[in-house]
Amino acid sequence: MYGNVFKPVQGLSEASRIYPGGLCEILFTPRENVLTWPTIDPLTGGISEEIELRPSTVLYTAELNQQTKTFGEETQDALPGHFHQMEVAATLPGNVPENVLILSTMKFHRFLVIFKSKNGEYRFLGDEDNGAKLSYKYTEGDNGKSRNRDIKFTWSSQNAAPIYLGTLSEIPVEIASGGSFMFIEAFKVKTGQPIEPGGSSYTNTDIENKKVFVIINEQKILSTDVNDMDGDRYIDKDLASDSFVIRDMNGDALALNENDNVEIYAHD
Repeated sequence: MYGNVFKPVQGLSEASRIYPGGLCEILFTPRENVLTWPTIDPLTGGISEEIELRPSTVLYTAELNQQTKTFGEETQDALPGHFHQMEVAATLPGNVPENVLILSTMKFHRFLVIFKSKNGEYRFLGDEDNGAKLSYKYTEGDNGKSRNRDIKFTWSSQNAAPIYLGTLSEIPVEIASGGSFMFIEAFKVKTGQPIEPGGSSYTNTDIENKKVFVIINEQKILSTDVNDMDGDRYIDKDLASDSFVIRDMNGDALALNENDNVEIYAHD
């Protein structure tokens, strides 16, 4: 799948814009849920084909601490040859019995892990031959530190983690504690985008007769209910409508700022 990526030796350049470090999002599913693995373009090193899951399967999220989501990769040279060792890691705060049972099962699986950098780039771990391995370390903490789990997905491949140029529009995503949602789109608030600077409303026929789940700058805002408010914002939407308005706790339209990152999901 990844064995013949080619890019000639040339100069290395700095990114035109330096974004904050860390990851916005980590999604995972057992690798046996993947129906079709995409093929990498050997010239660009990117993947534009869609990842296709088997029917009735989803990508899962986890409510991980936003400040701890990281990705790293390191080149290695061993007897079999050169390869990359990769790791997606984050901290899962607190402890509930369900997590103990779920993680006990997850150690017997290998995973497709899709992660989004704060620079907007999607990459993933796993291929048709082998998936990422889960490991974790749990501590009860003490009087000065809360209990938590440090979770890691690790994977080795002869090339770096593939850059995913496709979309997640056809892949159902199960939001932790929120049901199964379908990705609609992601964008930055700019002139010409679905929400422009100073705007608070969004329209798309794909959300008609659906609940929505919106993430703005990593803060989630659940569906159409005031009771689902997260922080100081909520989504005002009639179920049958193809549009919604983002409002503050007083019910006033809340204007978004230029370059705010917006992700929209929908659910029947």
